[in-house]
Amino acid sequence: MARREGSGFANASASAVEAMVAAAFLEDHAVLRAQALRLDSEVAKGRCGVSGATAAAWLTRLASECDFNVRDAVTPSSDGLGDVRLELADGSCRWIEVKAQTTKRFADLVEADWVRDATDVLRLLRHRDSAFRAMLSYWVVDGLEVNDPGGYFVGWEDPRDLWLADVALLDSRARRISAGVMAPGDLRGFLGRKYALHLSVEGVRMCCLQSIRPVSLALDGAGVNFDIKATKESDARIWIACPDRPRRGAIDFIYYVGYHSGDAFGRHKLTDHALRSAVDLIEVR
Repeated sequence: MARREGSGFANASASAVEAMVAAAFLEDHAVLRAQALRLDSEVAKGRCGVSGATAAAWLTRLASECDFNVRDAVTPSSDGLGDVRLELADGSCRWIEVKAQTTKRFADLVEADWVRDATDVLRLLRHRDSAFRAMLSYWVVDGLEVNDPGGYFVGWEDPRDLWLADVALLDSRARRISAGVMAPGDLRGFLGRKYALHLSVEGVRMCCLQSIRPVSLALDGAGVNFDIKATKESDARIWIACPDRPRRGAIDFIYYVGYHSGDAFGRHKLTDHALRSAVDLIEVR
């Protein structure tokens, strides 16, 4: 099958940007220059709309505005908890999830996958929501099956908590355990140490996931609203918003499950609407 623009073609640009993020926080100018050349190579091939020098300047400014006391920065993070891991002078860590959309605008964040395929909130809905299950193709139902769901979901029976775990990219019990998130009460601390960084042709922006308004409100106990419908392209799409009901232009997260084309189990999106709500958002243009 032919590779589609926006998937494999973006990998070289994305990996260069991730390396530049780590280098910017370390103030490693040699690595920044080397990765800028990689990005320029992708520009020459028509696969990237941001020059290496521009990306380096944006990321350098962003890192200086964040004012982290960084001892080391690595990519990819060996613990699998982020694209970049910052080790701070006090011994603590910060993780950064990088979305490098080098041919897109900020508003196009929804076109990037935040998390993919089966996640525990979908597994929970498959077992607890008969209307949702009835929408799904047999292969999706099978893919979301959990042995002993009563035991698997103990302590995690609220879809709100599992959605917050998906925002943290802790989409299964195994990943939550690896992050030390043993119960929903542990999510606040982890989300407070994880960041989203979005680079587009317009600039770069970054925020702490905990500071995103719907995430912060959900952590404080606000209700998370799920709007589930079938679509022409997939078995189901789920719009999520907090604290209000989701509507066009005011959606915080979207799940797409069971693509009819058969090329994806599920693709799930954090939206520009959500990211723009972060109280600590830093934006460099």
